[in-house]
Amino acid sequence: VPLAHPHTDSISCVALNTPYIHNDVSGTIQPNQIAIGSYDGSIVLYSTTDGTLVHVFEGPTDVEWAKFHPKGGTVLLVGSIADGTIWMYHTPSRQCLQVL
Repeated sequence: VPLAHPHTDSISCVALNTPYIHNDVSGTIQPNQIAIGSYDGSIVLYSTTDGTLVHVFEGPTDVEWAKFHPKGGTVLLVGSIADGTIWMYHTPSRQCLQVL
């Protein structure tokens, strides 16, 4: 199945929030999602339930790793060795919380 968002460079990482969605401190069950990062600087969030595109985040120069935070799976950390940054996204609000 082709991805809904065409990356312009190689896919470099994949992260699933599924192992963490039952640990959300709010008590709300979060949707199952997969984040796909690419060397084009984009991070694409898809629903694992039906494959729909949820959101496209713009991030570091080269996305080299991605990991959902284990407390609920709603915070996505993305990093790049190329520019030395770590980006923190809140997936329900689709906001970048911080760049370190």
